[in-house]
Amino acid sequence: MSSTSHTIATRIRDARSDVDAVDRAAREFVESSLRTRAPIVRPAIGDRHGHPVLFDRSVFDELRRAPLEHGAKVVAHEHADRLINVEVSDTRCLIDVDTPAEYNALVHGAERERE
Repeated sequence: MSSTSHTIATRIRDARSDVDAVDRAAREFVESSLRTRAPIVRPAIGDRHGHPVLFDRSVFDELRRAPLEHGAKVVAHEHADRLINVEVSDTRCLIDVDTPAEYNALVHGAERERE
């Protein structure tokens, strides 16, 4: 196998491993949301909460009315007593990705970590 082929094969293997890990974590995260029936479920590492945050349909109107400068944080604060934090180990959940540029930076950072 040439070094180029080996590099490509390694990246495919790593990508599949990442997908499998994300798939397992996402499944556990969504199952926690369904099991608890909480209006808001978010990943957390210790006392730091992450992304993505899952919102139940019951809070959609509140999300629509939330002031843009504060967004979903207002709704999360209003439901703090019923909000569930799901403990996770992947620190990437602490990175808020809102734009294509932020997504690319996250993806390329993960690729550099693997090299």
